[in-house]
Amino acid sequence: MVHESIPRVLYEYPVVEYIPVHVTTLASGRLPTGARVGHPTGGPELIALVTEEAWSRVEKDFVFALPPRHTDLARQAVSPDRRDLVMLALGLRVEAGIYRASRVILVAAATEALYHLFSFRTDRFYRSRVDVSVHSTDGRPLARIDGVSVRPRPAWNV
Repeated sequence: MVHESIPRVLYEYPVVEYIPVHVTTLASGRLPTGARVGHPTGGPELIALVTEEAWSRVEKDFVFALPPRHTDLARQAVSPDRRDLVMLALGLRVEAGIYRASRVILVAAATEALYHLFSFRTDRFYRSRVDVSVHSTDGRPLARIDGVSVRPRPAWNV
């Protein structure tokens, strides 16, 4: 059960108001020696792969994190009718998450020299953009990316 993996300190509202986010691992492993990764401040980094520019950056700087058939994955990830959000975490491994309103809260079980390419379904999200944050198992914030587009904006979602 996803909720058991989330520290209680991350819930601002009753647990029943959150939609579980099931993380699917696409690729993961140890960062190669000498890999130039992580946020400029030295902490973990989270990259949302929703644009062709983001995929180009990952293909250029982090090709070690991509699975063999990543061009098909990239094509699906930038498609306007996508149902999954693909992300690359550098310096951590994401295990589970929750969603409410415009926030996705993810929990990383490991924070070391790792990369983790993962996805999660967004078809139950009712906002077209979300803020994604990753926290440690004790609730400490590790990485954040705001305003991630999960799909084209529907006319009723202003």
